[in-house]
Amino acid sequence: MNRFSASFLNSLSQEASNSPRQRQHLNLHASYSDNCQRLINVVNGDSYIQPHRHSVDPKLETLVALQGFFSLIKFNDEGKIIHISLFGSQQYVGHSCDAFGAEVYPQEWHTIIAMTPSATLLEIKEGPFDPNTAKELALWAPKEGSLESKPYFDSLKSCAWDSIS
Repeated sequence: MNRFSASFLNSLSQEASNSPRQRQHLNLHASYSDNCQRLINVVNGDSYIQPHRHSVDPKLETLVALQGFFSLIKFNDEGKIIHISLFGSQQYVGHSCDAFGAEVYPQEWHTIIAMTPSATLLEIKEGPFDPNTAKELALWAPKEGSLESKPYFDSLKSCAWDSIS
C-alpha cells in the first residue's frame, strides 16, 4: 500500500523547484504496460508545458488537483484559445474556481498552468503508455525552453488570470 503524506508531496515539490522544467512527476503505476497509468505531477507557477493533444494514442486524460490551483487552457487547431477551465484543491473550490478536476479528450489541444507557485496534480489515463506516441505537440506554439516560450507562456497565464470572475 502506498501512502502519500504531506512530506512526500513536499519532497516532490522540492524536486520540481530544482528541475529546469520547474515540474516533477512520480509514476504510481508499476510499468508503462499497466492498464491504468497514474502519476502525481508537481507543476510550479513558472513551468511552461507546450500545448499538445493525445490524438495519436487517443485516451481520455483525467486531472485532479491535490494541492494548489490550475488553469486548463484549450485551443482550436489554429492555436486560438477556445476555453479556459479553472480547478483547484479544496481550499480553492468555491473561491477562485468551482471544480477540483477536469477531463481532457484526446483530440483537444491543451496546456496546464499552475496558478499558484506550486501545484500538484493526480493524473490518470488508460494504459498502456507509449512515450513515443503520447503527445502531439502543437506546431503553432513555441517549444519548451525556446526564446519565444516565455512571452507566450506569460500571455497564456495573463488570459487565465483574466478569466477569473
